[in-house]
Amino acid sequence: MKKQAFDEVANSYDDIFSHSAVGKLQINRVYHFLKKLLDQKKKLSILELNCGTGRDAIWLAQQGHKVLATDISTGMVETAIHRVEEENLSGSISVQQCSIQHISQIEGKQKFDLVFSNFGGLNCLDEYNLRSSASAIDFLLKPGGHFVAVIMGTFCFWESFYFLAKLAPKKAFRRWNKEGIEASLGNGQSIKTWYYSPKQFYSFYKDYFKFTEVQPIGIGIPPSYLDQAFINKKRILKVLLSFEKMMENKPLAARSSDHYLLCMTKQSD
Repeated sequence: MKKQAFDEVANSYDDIFSHSAVGKLQINRVYHFLKKLLDQKKKLSILELNCGTGRDAIWLAQQGHKVLATDISTGMVETAIHRVEEENLSGSISVQQCSIQHISQIEGKQKFDLVFSNFGGLNCLDEYNLRSSASAIDFLLKPGGHFVAVIMGTFCFWESFYFLAKLAPKKAFRRWNKEGIEASLGNGQSIKTWYYSPKQFYSFYKDYFKFTEVQPIGIGIPPSYLDQAFINKKRILKVLLSFEKMMENKPLAARSSDHYLLCMTKQSD
């Protein structure tokens, strides 16, 4: 079960990804693009889907915004609440347990300036459930509001190169599997995962949203599971980060990166 798998890794998830050298670089690239999108002079209301341990909600609140963070996992929600309290941000962040499929039922029935989902949370949904979420997200957004999702695409240069070098062609192109695969979360846990190209993902939401931009996340920076290979190679990571920055605003790069950030704007009511 998806919920149980994330419950099991809630206490170790940040150590596996967020605190790793590679993970930090990818996270900072997402924040770089969000900073350009967010109105720094206005306090925005933000709904975060699959908030995990609360890392992104805390960053958004530290930028001066109000956040409702949601997640299906009891363990993740408990961890997020604890982190929010530690940061003394309870006045800026509320945390609710809620699946994406039931997001229209969140308490308060408020409207948001931004709906945000980071690092492949929406890859845990099949095509049917993604299409079904479109009207709910549209309903929860204010006119002109944004929907920003960071998604794992159908092809990752780093991943294919790595597994081909290890003579594992099935893993090298596993993202092409339209039926989804069991992707590792660490600690012996896995989750059914589907991969979507930017064009395919946008097609699920195009009736409600206008395409704004797509940006690569992890075209130069390697996937987090390769962190150990780069842990003592700071100079190489610096070069890879420079290449990552060079690929900004290049949609073709987003089709070959570990993740991509897709921004959409709510169509007029």
